[in-house]
Amino acid sequence: MALVHVFSPFPKPKFIVKLANFAYELTKRWPSDSVEKLAREKEVKALESQRNAKRRALFDAQDDIDRRREQLIAEIERKLQQRVSQKKLFSIRWSLA
Repeated sequence: MALVHVFSPFPKPKFIVKLANFAYELTKRWPSDSVEKLAREKEVKALESQRNAKRRALFDAQDDIDRRREQLIAEIERKLQQRVSQKKLFSIRWSLA
């Protein structure tokens, strides 16, 4: 089916008609393809932004966990270094009579 109809007394070569039809089909599809492609690119960019935000949140959470772990380890070390000492506060003497 030829979409290009040019009234001319000379016959057109088939490859020119096919090329013209291909160009016509391409230009007919181009706007919707580019709109769809742009929409897909925007969606990909939005998803990448979400991924990056979640990655940053994960790294922040891991940093908080590491900080808390270091604090707990320091607290345990401090408690282990405490020395126990005895001091006589008073004495009681008693006897049975």
